[in-house]
Amino acid sequence: MIGRKTGRIDDNAQLHLEGHKPKIYRSRRFYVKRGFKWSVLILIFILVLLFAGGFVWLKAKESQMKMSEVESSLDPVEKGEPINTLVLGIDRGSADSRETQGRSDIIMILGTSGDGKKTCVISIPRDSRVKIPGRNGLYKINAAYAYEGPSLAISTVRTLTGLKIHHFIVIDFEGFKRIVDAVGGVRMYIEKEINDKYAGHVPAGDQVLDGTTALALVRARHDPKSVPGGDFDRMKHQREFLKAMLRTVAHQRNPLKIKGIIDAIASSMKTDLSFFDMFFIGRKINGSGVEMTTAPGEAKVIGSTWYFILDQPRLEEILRPFQEGYVSSGDDRDDEENQSRLGIRVFVLNGTEVVGLASRFAESLSEKGYNVLGRGNAKSPYEKTTIYFSGSNEYMARMIAQDLSLANPSCERHDKIVGNFSADVVVVIGTDIGGKKGY
Repeated sequence: MIGRKTGRIDDNAQLHLEGHKPKIYRSRRFYVKRGFKWSVLILIFILVLLFAGGFVWLKAKESQMKMSEVESSLDPVEKGEPINTLVLGIDRGSADSRETQGRSDIIMILGTSGDGKKTCVISIPRDSRVKIPGRNGLYKINAAYAYEGPSLAISTVRTLTGLKIHHFIVIDFEGFKRIVDAVGGVRMYIEKEINDKYAGHVPAGDQVLDGTTALALVRARHDPKSVPGGDFDRMKHQREFLKAMLRTVAHQRNPLKIKGIIDAIASSMKTDLSFFDMFFIGRKINGSGVEMTTAPGEAKVIGSTWYFILDQPRLEEILRPFQEGYVSSGDDRDDEENQSRLGIRVFVLNGTEVVGLASRFAESLSEKGYNVLGRGNAKSPYEKTTIYFSGSNEYMARMIAQDLSLANPSCERHDKIVGNFSADVVVVIGTDIGGKKGY
């Protein structure tokens, strides 16, 4: 009877007998679980929105860099072939009254093998005397950009090298400074203080270069004490800075700084590449296996105008990896050694009275793959063949000694001698091997 009047009590009693908790506690657990699931779903939804928003924002930034009229000038990428990217640094203050776009002060080709395992970088001197498509006569290569912009620059480089150009990157010097400042500066060790009356001042030692100082470094060529090789030293500094900057960017972890870098790149650069493509190329250039070199030749005044006359046969030898996909039919180790020779800049001097000896040795080293910058006569006679190297380049000197079959080579570090020739190694032929057959 009590159960009928107070059925709720009886029901609860029955629940307790069956080992269940009162209904109020079961409902609280249910709502907590359901609330947690909804929180997780909301969090996932927010993350998806953020990712999607970031992707859309990144694509919008990429669209700012596009030049559809230039992309039609590029070669299509075919599966398995090496991919070449032309990089142009533009000095808009160097154009004359007939030119409106500035001249390409920096010209580099970045080549990556089809499998992405090897990378080569070659700098082309801006004063190189070349044929510009559609124009009569010969011009400095940097004038191509000034006349008709990136499309003509791409065609000119393609005509000169015979290479396919699949991608391009164009950046002017003001944009270059903005990107360096957005990165927060680039740390480099500067061997000698630079005082260039046109480019600016760069202090020696361990430095964090801001945009203005970094620009002075990559432009400097008028200080005979610090850049005695002129354009050769400048191009060397450009490649070294490129690697240092990529290394700095790769270490960025601050999301706000990364956003600032992307903003600076989007507002300062023109390219057909996506940010992911540029990241991939940057990783390859920043790797330990990259080979960097300069198109060989010599400076010459023609009709009161200063030109750089390219050594076409040697240039074709250097460009072979860009054309053949970095594939060797021989052993991989031999291929790596040949690639390492490609990046070694050598100057050959004759320390004997035998006429033409430096030329014969220079040709021999060129055939083995070295980047021979030039040849000449030593100021004084040498009895023993001596190979001078700079910095930590002793391994280069030893490699050359081995290729010249020197049993007891004299390899000496002499930064000043090597620096005077803007080389990595200077070979002075002595009378000990100067009279041997075969040379």
